[in-house]
Amino acid sequence: MTIYDGRRTTGLGLDRSGFELIAHKSSLGDWESFSDAEIVKAVDYQEVTVALKRRTGASKVVIFDHTLRDSTAPPGRAALREPVRRVHDDQTFRSAPDRVHKHLPPKEAAWRLQRRFAVINFWRSIGGRVQRALLAVCDARTIKPDDLIPSDLVYPDWTGETYAFAFSPLHRWYWYPQQSPREATLLKIYDSATDGQARLTAQQPLTCRIRRRRSRLLRGAALSCGPWSSGDAVSWSWYGSRLVAIEESLLAIWGGAEGFCETVIPVIGSACLDRDLYLLVASVKDTSLPNVPS
Repeated sequence: MTIYDGRRTTGLGLDRSGFELIAHKSSLGDWESFSDAEIVKAVDYQEVTVALKRRTGASKVVIFDHTLRDSTAPPGRAALREPVRRVHDDQTFRSAPDRVHKHLPPKEAAWRLQRRFAVINFWRSIGGRVQRALLAVCDARTIKPDDLIPSDLVYPDWTGETYAFAFSPLHRWYWYPQQSPREATLLKIYDSATDGQARLTAQQPLTCRIRRRRSRLLRGAALSCGPWSSGDAVSWSWYGSRLVAIEESLLAIWGGAEGFCETVIPVIGSACLDRDLYLLVASVKDTSLPNVPS
Protein backbone atom coordinates (compact mmCIF):
# COMPACT_ATOMS: atom_id res chain seq x y z
CA MET A 1 0.00 0.00 0.00
CA THR A 2 1.35 3.43 -0.92
CA ILE A 3 1.48 6.12 1.81
CA TYR A 4 1.69 9.64 0.41
CA ASP A 5 3.62 12.55 1.85
CA GLY A 6 1.09 15.08 3.15
CA ARG A 7 3.72 17.83 3.18
CA ARG A 8 4.07 17.56 -0.59
CA THR A 9 0.37 17.24 -1.38
CA THR A 10 -2.01 20.09 -2.15
CA GLY A 11 -5.77 19.98 -1.66
CA LEU A 12 -5.75 18.50 1.83
CA GLY A 13 -7.62 20.09 4.73
CA LEU A 14 -9.99 19.48 7.61
CA ASP A 15 -13.11 19.94 5.48
CA ARG A 16 -11.63 18.26 2.39
CA SER A 17 -9.56 15.24 3.38
CA GLY A 18 -10.64 15.24 7.04
CA PHE A 19 -7.20 16.10 8.45
CA GLU A 20 -4.49 18.72 8.29
CA LEU A 21 -1.22 19.75 9.89
CA ILE A 22 -1.03 23.09 11.72
CA ALA A 23 1.73 24.99 13.47
CA HIS A 24 1.14 24.96 17.22
CA LYS A 25 3.57 25.25 20.11
CA SER A 26 2.48 24.17 23.57
CA SER A 27 3.57 25.95 26.73
CA LEU A 28 4.30 22.48 28.13
CA GLY A 29 7.73 21.53 26.92
CA ASP A 30 8.64 18.27 28.64
CA TRP A 31 7.32 14.77 29.23
CA GLU A 32 6.88 15.33 32.99
CA SER A 33 4.49 18.25 32.41
CA PHE A 34 2.40 16.30 29.92
CA SER A 35 2.35 13.38 32.38
CA ASP A 36 0.60 15.54 34.99
CA ALA A 37 -3.12 15.38 34.17
CA GLU A 38 -3.93 18.49 36.21
CA ILE A 39 -1.32 20.58 34.41
CA VAL A 40 -2.56 19.31 31.04
CA LYS A 41 -6.15 20.25 31.92
CA ALA A 42 -5.16 23.67 33.24
CA VAL A 43 -2.77 24.65 30.44
CA ASP A 44 -3.00 22.38 27.42
CA TYR A 45 -6.80 22.20 27.32
CA GLN A 46 -7.02 25.99 27.22
CA GLU A 47 -4.40 26.36 24.49
CA VAL A 48 -6.01 23.70 22.32
CA THR A 49 -9.45 25.27 22.84
CA VAL A 50 -8.13 28.57 21.50
CA ALA A 51 -6.46 26.83 18.54
CA LEU A 52 -9.62 24.91 17.59
CA LYS A 53 -11.81 28.00 17.86
CA ARG A 54 -9.41 29.93 15.66
CA ARG A 55 -9.21 27.17 13.08
CA THR A 56 -12.89 26.22 12.89
CA GLY A 57 -14.77 29.36 13.89
CA ALA A 58 -16.67 27.33 16.48
CA SER A 59 -18.25 29.41 19.23
CA LYS A 60 -17.68 26.76 21.88
CA VAL A 61 -15.14 23.96 22.26
CA VAL A 62 -15.41 21.24 24.90
CA ILE A 63 -12.28 19.15 25.48
CA PHE A 64 -13.59 15.93 26.99
CA ASP A 65 -10.48 13.79 27.44
CA HIS A 66 -6.83 13.27 26.60
CA THR A 67 -4.54 10.28 26.16
CA LEU A 68 -0.81 10.02 26.70
CA ARG A 69 0.92 7.42 24.53
CA ASP A 70 4.36 5.84 24.57
CA SER A 71 5.35 3.29 21.93
CA THR A 72 7.40 1.41 24.55
CA ALA A 73 4.72 1.43 27.28
CA PRO A 74 4.24 -1.94 29.05
CA PRO A 75 0.73 -3.48 28.89
CA GLY A 76 -1.77 -2.65 31.61
CA ARG A 77 -0.81 0.95 32.36
CA ALA A 78 -4.06 2.86 32.01
CA ALA A 79 -2.47 6.32 32.18
CA LEU A 80 0.16 5.51 29.57
CA ARG A 81 -0.88 3.63 26.44
CA GLU A 82 0.87 2.38 23.39
CA PRO A 83 -0.46 3.52 19.99
CA VAL A 84 -3.64 1.80 18.75
CA ARG A 85 -2.47 -0.73 16.16
CA ARG A 86 -5.55 -0.90 13.94
CA VAL A 87 -7.40 1.28 11.47
CA HIS A 88 -10.12 3.09 13.39
CA ASP A 89 -12.15 6.23 14.00
CA ASP A 90 -12.97 7.23 17.59
CA GLN A 91 -16.67 8.05 17.10
CA THR A 92 -19.58 6.95 14.95
CA PHE A 93 -22.59 8.80 13.56
CA ARG A 94 -24.51 7.52 16.59
CA SER A 95 -21.99 8.02 19.37
CA ALA A 96 -20.75 11.52 18.50
CA PRO A 97 -24.06 13.26 19.38
CA ASP A 98 -24.11 11.18 22.58
CA ARG A 99 -20.84 12.90 23.53
CA VAL A 100 -22.55 16.29 23.41
CA HIS A 101 -25.33 15.02 25.67
CA LYS A 102 -22.73 13.55 28.02
CA HIS A 103 -20.73 16.75 28.47
CA LEU A 104 -23.37 19.52 28.34
CA PRO A 105 -26.56 20.23 30.30
CA PRO A 106 -29.60 18.65 28.59
CA LYS A 107 -31.19 21.86 27.29
CA GLU A 108 -27.94 23.32 26.05
CA ALA A 109 -27.05 20.02 24.36
CA ALA A 110 -30.39 19.95 22.55
CA TRP A 111 -29.88 23.54 21.40
CA ARG A 112 -26.29 23.02 20.27
CA LEU A 113 -27.20 19.85 18.36
CA GLN A 114 -29.54 21.88 16.16
CA ARG A 115 -26.40 23.33 14.57
CA ARG A 116 -23.27 22.00 13.04
CA PHE A 117 -20.78 20.43 15.39
CA ALA A 118 -17.73 18.27 14.99
CA VAL A 119 -15.49 16.05 17.09
CA ILE A 120 -11.85 16.77 16.37
CA ASN A 121 -8.72 15.05 17.68
CA PHE A 122 -5.65 17.21 18.31
CA TRP A 123 -2.53 15.02 18.04
CA ARG A 124 1.03 16.11 18.76
CA SER A 125 4.45 14.64 19.41
CA ILE A 126 6.20 15.15 22.74
CA GLY A 127 9.94 15.63 23.09
CA GLY A 128 11.07 15.16 19.51
CA ARG A 129 10.11 14.48 15.92
CA VAL A 130 7.95 11.42 15.30
CA GLN A 131 10.09 8.56 13.96
CA ARG A 132 8.27 5.53 15.33
CA ALA A 133 4.59 4.50 15.13
CA LEU A 134 4.10 7.28 12.61
CA LEU A 135 0.50 8.43 12.24
CA ALA A 136 -1.17 7.57 8.93
CA VAL A 137 -4.53 9.12 8.03
CA CYS A 138 -6.99 8.27 5.26
CA ASP A 139 -8.46 10.82 2.87
CA ALA A 140 -12.16 11.11 3.74
CA ARG A 141 -13.02 11.43 0.05
CA THR A 142 -11.91 7.82 -0.50
CA ILE A 143 -13.98 6.34 2.34
CA LYS A 144 -17.37 4.85 1.47
CA PRO A 145 -20.26 4.12 3.89
CA ASP A 146 -19.85 0.37 3.36
CA ASP A 147 -16.27 0.63 4.69
CA LEU A 148 -17.49 1.55 8.18
CA ILE A 149 -17.83 -1.19 10.81
CA PRO A 150 -19.32 0.04 14.13
CA SER A 151 -18.07 -1.62 17.31
CA ASP A 152 -18.71 -1.03 21.02
CA LEU A 153 -16.08 0.58 23.21
CA VAL A 154 -16.92 -0.35 26.80
CA TYR A 155 -15.76 1.70 29.80
CA PRO A 156 -16.68 1.03 33.45
CA ASP A 157 -19.29 3.81 33.39
CA TRP A 158 -19.83 4.47 29.68
CA THR A 159 -20.33 2.50 26.49
CA GLY A 160 -19.21 4.31 23.38
CA GLU A 161 -19.01 3.26 19.77
CA THR A 162 -16.14 3.49 17.31
CA TYR A 163 -15.61 2.57 13.67
CA ALA A 164 -13.32 -0.11 12.38
CA PHE A 165 -12.75 -0.11 8.63
CA ALA A 166 -13.00 -2.72 5.93
CA PHE A 167 -10.08 -2.67 3.52
CA SER A 168 -10.63 -0.90 0.24
CA PRO A 169 -8.12 -0.42 -2.59
CA LEU A 170 -9.69 3.03 -3.06
CA HIS A 171 -8.41 4.30 0.29
CA ARG A 172 -5.69 6.89 -0.07
CA TRP A 173 -3.36 7.25 2.90
CA TYR A 174 -1.10 10.12 3.98
CA TRP A 175 1.44 10.91 6.66
CA TYR A 176 3.45 13.95 7.74
CA PRO A 177 7.10 12.88 7.98
CA GLN A 178 9.23 14.22 10.84
CA GLN A 179 6.29 15.84 12.63
CA SER A 180 7.75 18.06 15.35
CA PRO A 181 6.42 19.10 18.78
CA ARG A 182 5.76 22.54 17.26
CA GLU A 183 3.13 20.98 14.97
CA ALA A 184 -0.20 19.27 15.53
CA THR A 185 -2.34 17.05 13.34
CA LEU A 186 -6.07 17.77 13.39
CA LEU A 187 -8.25 14.71 12.72
CA LYS A 188 -11.94 15.09 11.98
CA ILE A 189 -13.58 12.27 13.91
CA TYR A 190 -17.15 13.34 13.18
CA ASP A 191 -18.96 16.22 11.47
CA SER A 192 -22.73 16.68 11.51
CA ALA A 193 -22.70 18.63 8.22
CA THR A 194 -23.99 16.64 5.25
CA ASP A 195 -23.16 19.11 2.48
CA GLY A 196 -20.33 17.10 0.94
CA GLN A 197 -17.51 18.16 3.26
CA ALA A 198 -15.41 15.54 5.03
CA ARG A 199 -17.35 13.90 7.85
CA LEU A 200 -14.65 11.62 9.28
CA THR A 201 -11.27 10.09 8.65
CA ALA A 202 -9.49 6.84 9.53
CA GLN A 203 -6.18 6.65 11.37
CA GLN A 204 -3.51 4.06 12.05
CA PRO A 205 0.11 4.17 13.28
CA LEU A 206 2.73 2.97 10.82
CA THR A 207 5.32 0.46 12.05
CA CYS A 208 8.77 1.99 12.24
CA ARG A 209 11.27 0.96 14.92
CA ILE A 210 13.88 3.71 14.74
CA ARG A 211 13.14 5.13 18.19
CA ARG A 212 10.32 5.47 20.74
CA ARG A 213 7.33 7.67 20.02
CA ARG A 214 5.70 9.75 22.72
CA SER A 215 2.55 11.65 21.91
CA ARG A 216 -0.47 13.36 23.39
CA LEU A 217 -3.98 13.22 21.95
CA LEU A 218 -6.80 15.58 22.99
CA ARG A 219 -10.37 14.88 21.97
CA GLY A 220 -12.79 17.76 21.75
CA ALA A 221 -16.20 18.75 20.42
CA ALA A 222 -16.28 21.97 18.39
CA LEU A 223 -19.77 23.42 18.68
CA SER A 224 -21.25 26.30 16.72
CA CYS A 225 -24.42 28.33 16.47
CA GLY A 226 -23.42 29.42 13.01
CA PRO A 227 -25.61 30.82 10.22
CA TRP A 228 -26.66 27.37 9.06
CA SER A 229 -28.09 24.16 10.42
CA SER A 230 -26.81 20.70 9.61
CA GLY A 231 -26.88 20.17 5.85
CA ASP A 232 -26.52 23.77 4.71
CA ALA A 233 -23.70 24.26 2.21
CA VAL A 234 -21.89 27.04 4.08
CA SER A 235 -18.22 26.84 4.94
CA TRP A 236 -17.46 26.68 8.64
CA SER A 237 -14.81 29.37 8.28
CA TRP A 238 -17.54 31.81 7.15
CA TYR A 239 -18.89 31.91 10.70
CA GLY A 240 -16.02 34.11 11.83
CA SER A 241 -15.20 36.09 14.94
CA ARG A 242 -18.01 38.66 14.52
CA LEU A 243 -20.80 36.12 14.87
CA VAL A 244 -18.97 34.37 17.70
CA ALA A 245 -18.86 37.72 19.52
CA ILE A 246 -22.60 38.19 18.91
CA GLU A 247 -23.38 34.81 20.41
CA GLU A 248 -21.13 35.38 23.42
CA SER A 249 -22.79 38.75 24.06
CA LEU A 250 -26.22 37.21 23.88
CA LEU A 251 -25.39 34.37 26.24
CA ALA A 252 -23.84 36.80 28.70
CA ILE A 253 -27.16 38.70 28.91
CA TRP A 254 -28.86 35.60 30.23
CA GLY A 255 -25.99 34.42 32.40
CA GLY A 256 -24.63 31.80 30.02
CA ALA A 257 -26.03 29.04 27.85
CA GLU A 258 -28.09 27.48 30.63
CA GLY A 259 -29.98 30.71 31.33
CA PHE A 260 -30.45 31.33 27.61
CA CYS A 261 -31.93 27.86 27.11
CA GLU A 262 -34.20 28.29 30.12
CA THR A 263 -35.73 31.65 29.09
CA VAL A 264 -35.27 32.19 25.37
CA ILE A 265 -35.38 28.81 23.63
CA PRO A 266 -38.93 28.00 24.85
CA VAL A 267 -40.12 31.22 23.19
CA ILE A 268 -38.23 31.40 19.92
CA GLY A 269 -37.65 27.69 19.36
CA SER A 270 -34.44 25.68 19.39
CA ALA A 271 -33.84 25.97 15.64
CA CYS A 272 -33.22 29.75 15.55
CA LEU A 273 -30.26 30.86 13.47
CA ASP A 274 -27.81 33.66 14.13
CA ARG A 275 -30.03 36.10 12.27
CA ASP A 276 -32.50 35.68 15.13
CA LEU A 277 -29.75 35.88 17.72
CA TYR A 278 -28.49 39.14 16.26
CA LEU A 279 -31.98 40.69 16.31
CA LEU A 280 -32.42 39.64 19.91
CA VAL A 281 -29.16 41.29 20.93
CA ALA A 282 -30.02 44.47 19.04
CA SER A 283 -33.49 44.80 20.54
CA VAL A 284 -33.03 43.21 23.95
CA LYS A 285 -34.43 46.20 25.88
CA ASP A 286 -37.59 46.24 23.77
CA THR A 287 -38.17 42.52 23.57
CA SER A 288 -41.33 41.01 24.95
CA LEU A 289 -39.61 37.83 26.01
CA PRO A 290 -40.29 36.99 29.67
CA ASN A 291 -37.65 37.30 32.41
CA VAL A 292 -35.16 39.19 30.23
CA PRO A 293 -32.77 41.47 32.13
CA SER A 294 -32.74 45.07 30.89
